[in-house]
Amino acid sequence: KKGDVVGYYNKSHLVPFGEYIPLRKYLPNFLQPVANAIGEFGKGEGPKIVELDGLPSVGGIICYEVIFPGKIVDENLRPDFLVNLTNDGWYGDSFGPYQHFVATKMRAVEEGITIIRAANNGISGMITPLGKEKGILPLNYVGFSDVKLVKSLHNKTIYASFDNWLIVTFCLILLFLGIIRIKCGRML
Repeated sequence: KKGDVVGYYNKSHLVPFGEYIPLRKYLPNFLQPVANAIGEFGKGEGPKIVELDGLPSVGGIICYEVIFPGKIVDENLRPDFLVNLTNDGWYGDSFGPYQHFVATKMRAVEEGITIIRAANNGISGMITPLGKEKGILPLNYVGFSDVKLVKSLHNKTIYASFDNWLIVTFCLILLFLGIIRIKCGRML
């Protein structure tokens, strides 16, 4: 009521060469003028929850952070839903906004959490934990969508419980079985 900041989220996955330059201090002196023209933002502390009285808890995802599987929520403190704010305007009318939107759908299903996506010039709307699209505003459409918030899954998904280790383990088992089959096939 007083205009005080009661919750915030700082972006934790910065865009290389846009929001920071990797290994900037090791660049030769003649590149410093170019390097200094690019921002040197500090990164946030990682996924966190914003809780406001009487409202469901919310986690933030800013722009391309949504492309990182297993990195959008704190595994110990999961929000009721996520909000993805993004600037897709620089993609233009290319495959970029569509690819970015599909990545958002993947994260919603992987984590079992509803994601509200607001994109300037991009694709906005709500993605349910089962990957259903609700109130979608298409590319380059200006407007709003009023949809009922879909509850996130009560329990963690298998992916949220095991992260990428489940996929890596499965692939290693398949590789091992394939090697055995090749070896055994040569001996026959």
